[in-house]
Amino acid sequence: MDAGPATVAESGDGRFTLVAYDRDHRHYVLRTTGPFGREGRTDVACTAPGGVQVRAVRFPDGRQVAFDTSDGLTWQVGFSPGSLRPTRVLDWCTR
Repeated sequence: MDAGPATVAESGDGRFTLVAYDRDHRHYVLRTTGPFGREGRTDVACTAPGGVQVRAVRFPDGRQVAFDTSDGLTWQVGFSPGSLRPTRVLDWCTR
């Protein structure tokens, strides 16, 4: 079942949000805000049921997203504010 998206974090300056889509896996995607807001085409992270789960998300600055996960680790991912493309994808869906 396709649900969402649910906003899970907003940047301090309000320019970006991270949304999550719950499908067969949970997909985290960046969005810009405002009247001409757009959504990134690449997942920033993906989690699968029964695996590592995201406990909290925050924007340490305007170019990074930090994920606190159920394994006690914090993962940071940079992104391009222009393209919304992440520097890497946290993929716990294919493990």
